[in-house]
Amino acid sequence: MKKCPNCGQKMPENAKFCSNCGEDLSKVETSPLAAQQIGYWKWIYRSWRYPMYSTDDAAPWYGIITLLWEDALLFIGMAIAGSSLANALFGIHIFGLFGAQITNLVFGLIVLLLLFQVVSILCSMVGHLFIFGTVRNFWYYVNRVTQASNCNTIVSVIAFICLLFTVNSGIISCGYNLFMLYCALFSIGSFVVALRGNPDNEPVIHDPFYGAVIYSASLAIAYALVFALFRVIVNF
Repeated sequence: MKKCPNCGQKMPENAKFCSNCGEDLSKVETSPLAAQQIGYWKWIYRSWRYPMYSTDDAAPWYGIITLLWEDALLFIGMAIAGSSLANALFGIHIFGLFGAQITNLVFGLIVLLLLFQVVSILCSMVGHLFIFGTVRNFWYYVNRVTQASNCNTIVSVIAFICLLFTVNSGIISCGYNLFMLYCALFSIGSFVVALRGNPDNEPVIHDPFYGAVIYSASLAIAYALVFALFRVIVNF
């Protein structure tokens, strides 16, 4: 294997240029040494610069722990903002009457986001499997998708801060819009990973266009089921 001196991307021995940053690798010597595990925060920072970088040197728990703390920030922010808006619009007495419904709605949003992430990753794996004929384990794939969309670490923190400004409905609205951006970026990350080989020279078995179609179709069906479940939870 060759390691790019500019961005650190691992490349095949016969690679002349880095597929990640374009660096000339013709004079780079091959190295038989296995990559050392990168630290968590260094992995976060690297993913901002190179979202499609190899995740072979990342611990298998990096992806899932990142999603959990991002979700936790969004959940807490939405719960605080939702309670504040309900109190402002209906008053404390009316809010007390509908407290159970609001609690169910917040809980439903929590379940909805978790299912959205799991479903997106699974559908991405299906598309990748169709295109390349192979896919690595689930936790490794979680790392790849999370790294591809790791700018969401910044989005989730900013959204959380906006949702805490309960005295300003405009800032709260910005927080909710950032939540939607978070979901969109995660979808883009799972889509791109489905179409990209691992490593980059992984042989293609089926045309990526049809892999994208399979990914999109399976995602649409899965989302319909998830939203149906969400309505059941909210109305429970």
